[in-house]
Amino acid sequence: MFASMPMPVITTGPPPRRQGWLTKLGFNSGKWQRRWMVLTDSGLVYTAGPNDKGEKGRLFIDSSSRCEFVVPGSEVTANALSPAARLKAPVGEFTFKVTSSWKGSGVRAFYMTADNQPDCDGWMNEITALIQGQPSKRGAAPADPLASAMAMMGAMGMGAGGMGAAPARAAPAPAAHAAPASAGPVPAGGSRPLPAFPGPSMAQKATAPGGNMLDMMKMASTAMATMKAHQQDPHLSAQDNAIMLAQKLQTNTGMEGHDQQLIATLKDLTDNFLPAGMAGFVVTEPPAKGTLGEQYGFQVYDLIFEVEGTPLQPGCSLQEFGNAKANAFAQKGSFSVRVHNFVTGGQRLITILMPPGKPNAVLGIVSSQLPHTDQASAAAAAAGMTGDMSDLYVKGWLKSGAMYISAGQNAYPLMGPLTSENENVYVKVFRSHGSMMVGTGEYHPLYNYHQLSEPLFVEVWRMMGSMMVQSGNKYAPLPMSR
Repeated sequence: MFASMPMPVITTGPPPRRQGWLTKLGFNSGKWQRRWMVLTDSGLVYTAGPNDKGEKGRLFIDSSSRCEFVVPGSEVTANALSPAARLKAPVGEFTFKVTSSWKGSGVRAFYMTADNQPDCDGWMNEITALIQGQPSKRGAAPADPLASAMAMMGAMGMGAGGMGAAPARAAPAPAAHAAPASAGPVPAGGSRPLPAFPGPSMAQKATAPGGNMLDMMKMASTAMATMKAHQQDPHLSAQDNAIMLAQKLQTNTGMEGHDQQLIATLKDLTDNFLPAGMAGFVVTEPPAKGTLGEQYGFQVYDLIFEVEGTPLQPGCSLQEFGNAKANAFAQKGSFSVRVHNFVTGGQRLITILMPPGKPNAVLGIVSSQLPHTDQASAAAAAAGMTGDMSDLYVKGWLKSGAMYISAGQNAYPLMGPLTSENENVYVKVFRSHGSMMVGTGEYHPLYNYHQLSEPLFVEVWRMMGSMMVQSGNKYAPLPMSR
């Protein structure tokens, strides 16, 4: 149980099973509060921080306790809040709950949110082992150097949970609408700052040309820790378990969070700062040294909106842009683009001379396509889907409590109608990021909804006899309305 009076934290005895930051739901306040958690052989102890000696509470865990994953956005159980308390913010991603006896009279549910999926899995695995009377997994393998580094960063007040340390969260929210982490520069003549672009993720640093050995070691250590913490889900196929592990790796190396922040920044630029009639690619990182991009002065927040005197149209791909550059280099030895800078509000004509004998030379800039303002046409264009989609099928999942299990039928027509038999069928959804699809680990009703607030995509198949085979485009958009 959680004690109501502060007590000193016990630091003697065996080392803790696990320790780190979690965001806990307050029983009396209904608020999500960032706490430093220490799991011992008797239960959870939490404080305000790793150096705080004043214990704020304690949860005793025994064989009667339970540890369960919680679906983002779901309602909390009645025994998680006092009668007078109200939930101040919805359940976020990477949340689990521990149900345990409370002062000898009934049970209480304690909701806690981790910073990422591997961290959530690690906590749940260790708490479940304690409930089942199993020895701690802490001695199963040598200490992970990255985890130790994260603990040290937490002790110094730099946060924990991933590279680029996550800030303290007062109230976790679903990850479906990620927001930029900080503000960018204020544009000329404006009052509101531009949204900030995310810096390179851990994976990008490790794999970039000239990436240093420390970044590579961090990347490898993170991948090993993620694979060690991952447990096979018996309800999923080997292929889906492999996909789940890949998504965890993407999350823990910062790629998923990086992509979600980038998507939010691009949408904000399009909705609030893009001049009417423009489309194209915006530069998101400073050009690398020695590249054509640096030589010709490309800058972050430069929007390439015109190529060889022709305005770019919504839906123009990076491949088409690259082909236009290669053709211009081959035909006349130069390539011209016009850019609009979101910061200065000015426009520049940039003519790039082809390096001698190199018609396939790259500009060396990192850019992303601005999203379409027309969501319906954006969905079809991004997926490459046109015409009839009545022969497309998806794999369905049934929601059972806090879990999603493979549906028995498992082949549902994408454009099928809502019926009483399929109202509880869900699908895994993806979001379009330029020419890529980003998986967020979310599920969405296949038929039982009225209107989407943004384009969502699903993996699709066609039927060949009794088999589902993928052909042509791998993804298709869910209908914007049903």
